[in-house]
Amino acid sequence: MVAWIEIKTTVSSQWFPRKTLYQLLGYVLLDYPDEHRIRSVGIYFARQARLVRWTYSEMISRQRSGLGLVGPSPDDQVGRRQAV
Repeated sequence: MVAWIEIKTTVSSQWFPRKTLYQLLGYVLLDYPDEHRIRSVGIYFARQARLVRWTYSEMISRQRSGLGLVGPSPDDQVGRRQAV
């Protein structure tokens, strides 16, 4: 499965504006020939070293219900970078 990961450097990783949802959906929809086979999208919060990912169907469901991308998804992947 291929995931599109957007990198954000916001202060908080707890709230996602609706425009972010539309931006991520746009990336998937622009790949209409399915050349890149994007099946999920995510946001990596660089300041918090946190990755949150959604499947395409979950994003559509959230948009239909009016939730937007609020809070962590069930597929929330929390990770911390190791100092190199």
